[in-house]
Amino acid sequence: MAVYRQVYITFWQDEFILELTPEEKYFYLYLMTNSKTSQCGIYQLPIKVMEMELGYNRDTIIKLIERFEQYGKIAYDESTKEVALVNWLKFNPINNINIQKCVEKELQGIKSNFLKEKYNPLISPLQPPCKKKEKEKTKEKEKTDKKKNKKKPANADFISLFSSYTTNENLIEALSSFVEMRVLIKKKPTERAMKMILNKLDKLTHSDEEKVLILEQSILKNWTDVYELKNQQRGNMNARPITTNGNYDSSGLELL
Repeated sequence: MAVYRQVYITFWQDEFILELTPEEKYFYLYLMTNSKTSQCGIYQLPIKVMEMELGYNRDTIIKLIERFEQYGKIAYDESTKEVALVNWLKFNPINNINIQKCVEKELQGIKSNFLKEKYNPLISPLQPPCKKKEKEKTKEKEKTDKKKNKKKPANADFISLFSSYTTNENLIEALSSFVEMRVLIKKKPTERAMKMILNKLDKLTHSDEEKVLILEQSILKNWTDVYELKNQQRGNMNARPITTNGNYDSSGLELL
């Protein structure tokens, strides 16, 4: 038994309520708020108790019960003195697991098999939304977790910038690696910063191969900027490959 029962203000705008007589409205509101009400909407309420609390005689109470049974709003089992409110869950929805568990527990204590059979079809269509809400919450959490786990590629913000800058795949790859390095050292560049890097690369050299080497130099040393290649690195780039058919000096000329 609850200390109080909530009545939503929309109760008074309900089409059914608007058509009731003042006496019927009073009786229906009493059925939803009296001290015997339960979470599931089925509870024991002897006619004698209704007489004392409402101030009506027995005949009036019986007529009101019959009238609301005809309206299809309640069911009353005289043998167990239990009443079931058909629209109880409309005004008191099962919106969380705890309420659902409470309802299921109360259903086990109902004595009237007639009311149990009448009530189960009423609660069944209302349980799925509760479970559905729980499933939706679970799905939302899974989606959020996936988004967190699914990391955005480090160079995702610069793909269009790199593509418009060059068509050289090796250079694009080097630029992407440079951005990844900056992210790893927690100094991710902005688009403006990367445009400045590209401008600086153009000033340092017009060769795509040298630009790749410049970027690799910065990546290896965890530099946040690009700098001119050391002579040794530029020399290595221009050097002819050593083969088994001949020997070459440090300048790349074949020794005779």
